[in-house]
Amino acid sequence: MITPSGTLTTLYNFCSEAGCEDGGGPMAALVQATDGNLYGTTVSGGFANRGEVFLMNPSFPGIGMWWFDLMGAAPFAAVLQGVDGLFYGTTKYDYYVYGPSGEGTIFRIPPIGGPTTLYAFCEQGISTCPDGSQPVASLVQGTDGSFYGTTSQGGLYGGGTVFRLALVSGGALSPTSLAFALRVDGSTSRAEYVTLVSTGVLSLSISSITITGANAGDFAEADNCPSILAPGASCTIQVTFTPSTVGLETATVTVSDNNATNRPQAVALTGSGILPVSLTPRSATYSSWKVGTTSAAKTFALFNNLSTTLDNVTISTTGDFAVSATTCGASLAARSHCTISVTFTPTATGIRTGTLTVSDTAGNSPQISQLTGTGK
Repeated sequence: MITPSGTLTTLYNFCSEAGCEDGGGPMAALVQATDGNLYGTTVSGGFANRGEVFLMNPSFPGIGMWWFDLMGAAPFAAVLQGVDGLFYGTTKYDYYVYGPSGEGTIFRIPPIGGPTTLYAFCEQGISTCPDGSQPVASLVQGTDGSFYGTTSQGGLYGGGTVFRLALVSGGALSPTSLAFALRVDGSTSRAEYVTLVSTGVLSLSISSITITGANAGDFAEADNCPSILAPGASCTIQVTFTPSTVGLETATVTVSDNNATNRPQAVALTGSGILPVSLTPRSATYSSWKVGTTSAAKTFALFNNLSTTLDNVTISTTGDFAVSATTCGASLAARSHCTISVTFTPTATGIRTGTLTVSDTAGNSPQISQLTGTGK
């Protein structure tokens, strides 16, 4: 580091560790990344003397290192921070530096682990390397997301090449559908979860995660997904369901991103709302019956769909109908049911109507079934 007045300060001396594990021979410029740290390369040292990528904070002594293991050797060029925040660069040689195909690589530094190879040069023909070999200059990322650069050798005439590496992003949702259990109208379900994984070579750029559809307002979404999801990384989307009506409801979680093969991505949502307490069937018709005689009983069921006890249960009928037996008491346990038997005793000929009514502490009290019979 040198000040405007000309004072030079040495921030770090390479090869200060045994075997130059901290690197040696920096040849390229430093790059200051968005995190404020300085990033650079050394052409030697590190694992098996293959060079390394390092970072350092100008305010603190010491460096952090990424060694080249089986993924290349001798990074002569500076690294480039891509639009996804990751670091990209080239090595002059690959792992087989002493063999016929040791002609360089394009690499990336992932969020976790060492450098990974995106492309190994001389793959299109070992004898002539028509795709180029031995890159020694930095990469440039174009507005199309592709990486551009040069090689010092190879190509049609052996004098090097200009290349483009077009990388794609990808994403996968799992599962692709969520089915919520029956929910009492107005109550919120437990959360169900969807995982979004970045499956491409480039990072997945997420622009929005929304819920759409006829019943979108009855589903809610929360997630920990960043705007940029690095390759191999994942995030979680959680969805809850609060029905506002009785019956089937549907919606869709839509993830808008730069997935190259499948966008937008979607998760189908289904759920059904039910009444707090229900009486079934909601209507019953008795056959023709002789005036003054009593029919066989029809059975009705009272369901408590609440997670709490149903209290103050009272049962009544109107018209020519009467309760002949019941298993219902003054209270009904949570998520249970009881039965009510009702008979028909016509007092006159013709069509006779009445009701079976249950009153209780539920929000949808009373529950009513319509009754019809014919006297003869």
